[in-house]
Amino acid sequence: MNKPLIISLVMIVSVAITYCQKNSSQNSASNTLPSKWEIYTNAKYGFTFQYPDSWIKTDKEAEILSVSGAIATVEIYFTDSTEHTVVLVAYHLAPNGADLFKYNLVQYQSKKGWYRNNAGSKTSIAGVVAIQATDTLSRDGKGERIKPPLKSVIVDFLDKEQAGTFELQFKTPLTTAQKEESRFKHLLSTFSFLK
Repeated sequence: MNKPLIISLVMIVSVAITYCQKNSSQNSASNTLPSKWEIYTNAKYGFTFQYPDSWIKTDKEAEILSVSGAIATVEIYFTDSTEHTVVLVAYHLAPNGADLFKYNLVQYQSKKGWYRNNAGSKTSIAGVVAIQATDTLSRDGKGERIKPPLKSVIVDFLDKEQAGTFELQFKTPLTTAQKEESRFKHLLSTFSFLK
């Protein structure tokens, strides 16, 4: 064999080994997601998603009524007592749901409210545009210190008909934020509208 051919083969093998090692480390990172996931489906309002089996869903969805007595918002709560994670999935029905999204979009575009200090970003959930705010909470509503501080993520997006808005609120201690946020991102990636 000639020397240039041997050098080429060594380089190809080296690149292949590096590629395999990189993929192996990426696969082990994605394997940090729990092996068992539950499926939440709401046929009445037409959506579904997966969530970790360690996140316990409250027994019943909360239905919040408008002044006229119609259902305005449906809330589903999940908690993880070990990691102290809380997730709220709120569906704000039409006609006010779309208005809420428009308001949040203006806040995002003007970098106000949840989206101040460049805390906002755009993403896609179930094929629709979503806006996301990320923050660290070190004080509660009364001004008291939160120990440890919490990682907070809020994601808003319109429903399939563009009439209602989904608002997902995620909070977890900073000490477990990396693991729990990867679970929340996986939940978002599984969110879909029923046909």
